[in-house]
Amino acid sequence: MILNIDEFITGLDAVFDKGASREEVEPYFEKWRKQAEEEGDKAASVTILNEMMGYFRETSQYEKSIGCGEEALALMKEMDMENTLPYATTLLNTANALRAAGKLEESANRYGRVFALFEQLVSPEDFAYAELYNNVALLYQELGRFPQAVQCLGNALSICLRTVGKEFQTAVTYTNLGTSELHAGDITGAVRDLQEAERRFTAMEVKDSHHAAAIASMAEAKYLLGNYQGAAADYVTALAMIEDYIGKNEGWNRVYEKYQAAKQAAEHPASGMELAKDFYENYGAAMLHEKFPDYEVKIAVGKAGAGSECFGYDDGLSRDHDFGPGFCMWLTDEDFDAIGERLDQEYQALYQEYITEGYRKHYPYLPNVASIAQAKGAENRTGARRIHDFY
Repeated sequence: MILNIDEFITGLDAVFDKGASREEVEPYFEKWRKQAEEEGDKAASVTILNEMMGYFRETSQYEKSIGCGEEALALMKEMDMENTLPYATTLLNTANALRAAGKLEESANRYGRVFALFEQLVSPEDFAYAELYNNVALLYQELGRFPQAVQCLGNALSICLRTVGKEFQTAVTYTNLGTSELHAGDITGAVRDLQEAERRFTAMEVKDSHHAAAIASMAEAKYLLGNYQGAAADYVTALAMIEDYIGKNEGWNRVYEKYQAAKQAAEHPASGMELAKDFYENYGAAMLHEKFPDYEVKIAVGKAGAGSECFGYDDGLSRDHDFGPGFCMWLTDEDFDAIGERLDQEYQALYQEYITEGYRKHYPYLPNVASIAQAKGAENRTGARRIHDFY
């Protein structure tokens, strides 16, 4: 007897639509899985196992997810399906499960096997490639190779945009692309693509873990730009979506930690002057004493000049540009001619160290200010300067 697999899928959708708990979802799977086994319907078993694999992955039950994948692949081998597209799709799902479990090398090997099968079975323009590129990009994210992730997602997006009826997948791809751009340092591109993802999810009235991911990544962009209140509000929205869809899993916990950091930063923001003082007292003073002892008492140090932080006016909006923790070192023309260039080189090296990690010792809840301070011009207002030029 052959199971009515459409009935299983329809019932599963209904279970998810009503926001069923894990205690309700898992018995549903087991009931259908047992029925498929009793009736010897291997094809139905493979479909059910693939659905279980995805569910267990999303709820952070990684070993169960991997186990379902291996069982599905074994059944397909018994059915002599190793060189078919369904087998490649199941192989892709197992690669995703391994990636989520942190088994990155095994995951990469599976993705490689999927690429080899796709080359034999589908056109480069086939939508299956978009799904593969999307998932490989997530592996690159795990490995910290964000430029490669952006490249993969660009390939996926071009396929999505020219494939009819893939609105949801296109929104997911925009989300993944924006997230990768964010970590690659392209905040402008990230905000653009995350806004497009949000627009598409909203138009489809979709509220699930993918939509939540878009909102959480936008929150991270706001956080990096110093809009801590906006970030905290977005994190609250994302947390509610995740909890409603799949409960408080590891993903929910990670987002909650980021929410706590944004909330603390919003309630206790560090001003530019505070950062400048911390940078000088914990880094700059020692550098001057150790490397320029003969000039230490002749250098005036402070933070003054252009920039709203010099007047105590910096806020979430002003911190998204020309913002940094630097300080100025003013010298006479004679002293500047003697040590100015070397002093500024030492300062710039110290500045890079501080904005990368140093400030976190005293402001652990703040984002990496390098994304704001670097290449924005703020550091050009600080460093070694001639008194004459300043006035």
